[in-house]
Amino acid sequence: MITRSRIKQIINEAVGVPDDIDMMVEIFTSMVKDSMQKFKDSGQDLDIGEAEVTNYGDTEFKRGEIKISKEKSWQYVKNSPLFNKEKWEKFPMYKNKVNITFDIYPDEPLDINNINKPTVNAVHEFEPTQFGLKDVKGLGLTYSSGNFEFNITMGESNWENLDTMSPNLDATIAHEVFHSYQLYIKYKKSGKVGFGKEHMMNTIAGALKKDFSKEFNYFLHILYLSLRFEHQARIPQALKVLKTKKIENYNDFIEEIKKTDMYRDVKMLKSFSANKIINDLNKIESFDDLLRKGISKQHIQFAIGGWNEILKSIRERARQNGLTADPFRGLSEKLLSNPKLFFKHWEKVFDRRGDELFRKITRLYALL
Repeated sequence: MITRSRIKQIINEAVGVPDDIDMMVEIFTSMVKDSMQKFKDSGQDLDIGEAEVTNYGDTEFKRGEIKISKEKSWQYVKNSPLFNKEKWEKFPMYKNKVNITFDIYPDEPLDINNINKPTVNAVHEFEPTQFGLKDVKGLGLTYSSGNFEFNITMGESNWENLDTMSPNLDATIAHEVFHSYQLYIKYKKSGKVGFGKEHMMNTIAGALKKDFSKEFNYFLHILYLSLRFEHQARIPQALKVLKTKKIENYNDFIEEIKKTDMYRDVKMLKSFSANKIINDLNKIESFDDLLRKGISKQHIQFAIGGWNEILKSIRERARQNGLTADPFRGLSEKLLSNPKLFFKHWEKVFDRRGDELFRKITRLYALL
């Protein structure tokens, strides 16, 4: 007989939200909140800064920083009332350094600009030479998965009541912990380190950005949004938010989906237009346009013409740094010699990836 918990597990796995990450997401969310509460209760001074906020003007903000060592984070994890060794053994994250930076603004400038309170940006980083599985006496197999960094922009109301950081904080932590889980499963099954071909695309999306080329930067951002390892991490992220909403039927579900970052990503993928990028580059409305877009066109021609060689260089550097870098098939000379054809190629890719991501999101209804 299949138990209810097993049925839930099967559905979770089919949808792309493995139960194995749940405990660590909850513990890391508590760790961040508790660390910030401890900082607050200690009366420790906050740094004071000033920023110019769109639609508002100059305003002061306060900044704090918390650094949690690998040892301290592990002590928190294993002593947490949420910790269950049997569950942990399925995903044995071990000794992760955690850095938290938070900026506290008055609520008004954030509200005027419809900025989420809080907005949480995060990074999961690991050193390939230290990545992997290791037997530790008394624990068994452990997973050295790297470090986490959280940058939080919050309102004074969030600072007054740190529980209001949920569900945004929980969702971002779910995203980053899932990236760690992706790497763990891949390494455990194949011994490969990193995200392979998608690592190269992720790297090129960052490496080719230039301040003077906003049109190409937009393309590179959509390229990043198209990566499947990012799509997979957005599933548990969206679920954390959706579970806090009152959803009684499928129509309610779709309306709430439309408010998520994932749906915004779908729209950006589906709306990418090669013609628009080319037209925007050719539209000269000021002297600044004449200067900037001339340089931008040169950069784009260089980047597209050298696309395959740049990726080969990234692949070689990844291999030297200890990442698994699978061979890849480059784009044809026909595409690389014509920016419009290059962007048309990616327009089709982005459209398909947008459809894929939307299908993934809609499957979440089964878990609500």
